[in-house]
Amino acid sequence: MKRLNWYISKKFLINVLLTYLMCVVLIFLIDFVEMLRISSKRSDAPFFLAAQMTFLRMPGFTEMIFPFAILIGGIGTFLLLSRSSELTIYRANGMSVWGFMTPVLILAALLGVASFTLYNPMAAKAKAKADKIFAKTFGRSKSMFKSTGNGAWLRQKSVDGSSILHAKASSSQGLLLNGITVYLFDKNQNFIERVEAREAILAKGNWILSDVRVSVVGFGSQHYNKYSIGTYLTPEQVQNSLGSLESVSFWELPNQIRIAKNTGLPSLRYEIQHYGMLSRPLVFMVMILLAATTSLGVFRFGGVQKMVLVGLGTGFVFFLFSEVTKNFAGAGSVSPVLGVWMPALITGIIATTVLLHQEDG
Repeated sequence: MKRLNWYISKKFLINVLLTYLMCVVLIFLIDFVEMLRISSKRSDAPFFLAAQMTFLRMPGFTEMIFPFAILIGGIGTFLLLSRSSELTIYRANGMSVWGFMTPVLILAALLGVASFTLYNPMAAKAKAKADKIFAKTFGRSKSMFKSTGNGAWLRQKSVDGSSILHAKASSSQGLLLNGITVYLFDKNQNFIERVEAREAILAKGNWILSDVRVSVVGFGSQHYNKYSIGTYLTPEQVQNSLGSLESVSFWELPNQIRIAKNTGLPSLRYEIQHYGMLSRPLVFMVMILLAATTSLGVFRFGGVQKMVLVGLGTGFVFFLFSEVTKNFAGAGSVSPVLGVWMPALITGIIATTVLLHQEDG
């Protein structure tokens, strides 16, 4: 049994890796073309920089295809075993469907654990580095980190009055901003000056701006290498407003949730992300159950193409269902735990019921 379990697990793992690699190549080519298009607008953006940013962004982009890689890998594994009549031999020796599915389910669960404990921290670190490179290179032209159609906006106050800050790009979880425009008002809300800067870094109680041009009402503009603007904003508040969620690793999420709650800021998006990662082992196992319902024994009855399409369609419906419940959780209509775990639990129960009916009558 150990040798058989290893044999089935190896086939499954190879199919998953092949599916994943094909998706990675496709996503890389699409994203690389987009990077080249953006880089073409800047004569000082070299070709290798576009390739570097694409490589750094790739791990984060490919996280979302893990469930589909598991589903397709599972369908491919069961189809190959069925086509070679190996499943028939297993059944003839008294092994039930749960017997030869067990190693695949265990391996899928282990892959789910590895995806958020090992892969995600690496992907988040690479994404943060890519954000920083992109912000420094294209901060004045175009940003991929927009919170509105025209960039990211922050309204803030300080001991001197209030101000409105606009950034074309952000990185380092919103603590480093590029392409800055600040509109400053006095304590009576009268506009007093406009500040433009290449970048801004949040320090304790201040934004430290670099390469600055200040235009004061009634006077001309003046250039400064460094300029300071006061703020009551804390790093935690800025991170919650401008930080890229994809650049926060699994191990950092509990702390981000705690900080958001302690400062009275919304923590739902962090909670949904956290519970979503914790649910991956179950989601991956559900993908195996879906694969089994649509690929076991298909060569005995024909209709292979139809059943494969049904399996892929079922996976797509599951993805839509998950996104809908996550949106409900994000809107506060349901709890984050329920919004994340409910689709996997319901789909798992349905798939298990179908398998029991197919195999055991």
